[in-house]
Amino acid sequence: MYTIIGNTLKYYSKEKNGDHFRFEHLENEGILIALVADGVSKQPCDWYASQLTCDTFIETFRTKSNVELSSRILETMVATNNNILNTEGACERMNTTLSVVVWNHEKQRCMFSNIGDSRIYKYNGDQIQQLTADDSINQTKIITTSIGRRSVDASYLTKAIGISSIDFTVEEVAFQPNDLLILASDGFYNARKSAFERDMLTLAKQEDLENAFQTHFSELEFSAKDDMTAVFIRNINYSQS
Repeated sequence: MYTIIGNTLKYYSKEKNGDHFRFEHLENEGILIALVADGVSKQPCDWYASQLTCDTFIETFRTKSNVELSSRILETMVATNNNILNTEGACERMNTTLSVVVWNHEKQRCMFSNIGDSRIYKYNGDQIQQLTADDSINQTKIITTSIGRRSVDASYLTKAIGISSIDFTVEEVAFQPNDLLILASDGFYNARKSAFERDMLTLAKQEDLENAFQTHFSELEFSAKDDMTAVFIRNINYSQS
């Protein structure tokens, strides 16, 4: 048994939501897939990049049922990247982050991969652990405002889906009963940045996770600085699906 919940929210000033999430249960294989993608707004079609990336991953993964799990994820990541990279027309050069969790609950194996600055966290009953490292650099830039010039911190991606010559990695994580995995775009984990870990610890301990998650998500709307998306997966029991 497991609980999986996801939500996404468009930032009020944007025409379309550049984030996308998707999860899929392949019942015949005992595999659960969860994805979060955050389209790069400085590039064309951020909304389409994130959606197409999630859809391509699921469709490609399904076709590789005879491939060992870690290789299957790796091959799917490469194929997904090539599909975005080869997009032509108005959406050419679109990019997106991608966080992936693939959990084979029948064989008790959970694997993940990540590109960009979306993140995957794990709660194990004691603490929130960030499993992924951001593919980004932080720099200071000077902007001009109505009261003069000032410096602000800015983050720039060093890797994203839709960029050539990317080396993908796939890692395995222990995912025990009552553990929680969180996939989050930067809009979600930065909405209440200073309180994020405390908020996640509070949520992770809630018996009614779905209601607590949706309530928290609604509350974040007032502090959102970007599109925001999150998926929560709680392992209830490995032996059932």
